[in-house]
Amino acid sequence: MKKSKRYTELKKAFNKEDKVTLEQAIEKLKENAKAKFDESIEIAMRLGVDPKKSDQMIRGGTTLPNGTGKKVKILVFAEGEKANEAKEAGADYIGVGPVFDTATKQNRGSLVGLDLIAVANDISSIPYVAIGGIKKDNIKALADTGCRRAAVISDILTAPDIENHCRLLKGLLLTPS
Repeated sequence: MKKSKRYTELKKAFNKEDKVTLEQAIEKLKENAKAKFDESIEIAMRLGVDPKKSDQMIRGGTTLPNGTGKKVKILVFAEGEKANEAKEAGADYIGVGPVFDTATKQNRGSLVGLDLIAVANDISSIPYVAIGGIKKDNIKALADTGCRRAAVISDILTAPDIENHCRLLKGLLLTPS
């Protein structure tokens, strides 16, 4: 793939082998910032932790100087007592799943299924989000349980027209049979 002129120029300005301090790196980025919008910086670090182990998860947050301009919503994926703790700590939503079989959640344990989703509708005092294996082919069955929130990932990412596919899924979820 051909790279843009700007990309090629920026690549010449940086050498991956150079060891620089954080301050020097930021200064170099500021010197080379030429976009017509506020550029941002992302940092990726190899920490050598196993994110599958709950005691090794790394999470962090920061306060933006002017806020985000939006109300922040917190979604927690937890079960049992941990879900209650999340609710007490101020979570806005609880994640429930996997609802359907999915390749990305093979080691997750048993499926919660549509029956639990239907029960969650009746007993949950906090809104929930269904996740796991939700696709165009099965979202109508999910909607029929009363569920109105779902996290759909693989089906959207593999759709040829993501925007229209999202509209279709939303329509199917919000209009049960």
